[in-house]
Amino acid sequence: ISFHIASIGILNILRFDSLDSAGNLPKHLESLLEKSKRYVLPERRVRSCPRVVKGKPQKYPRKCQSIS
Repeated sequence: ISFHIASIGILNILRFDSLDSAGNLPKHLESLLEKSKRYVLPERRVRSCPRVVKGKPQKYPRKCQSIS
């Protein structure tokens, strides 16, 4: 479920439908449940390349320690 879009839908119901009478609240909740089908995201595609954490390049060259 797309959390961002679903939270916007819930907040809009609480923000704008609170002006209506309390008896209409079950009707608004049913409409939210019907609309919730739109918030389900499609399945993710398989990645062509796996994710890899790249190494951070060194800012300064390393000092060579001589073996004595």
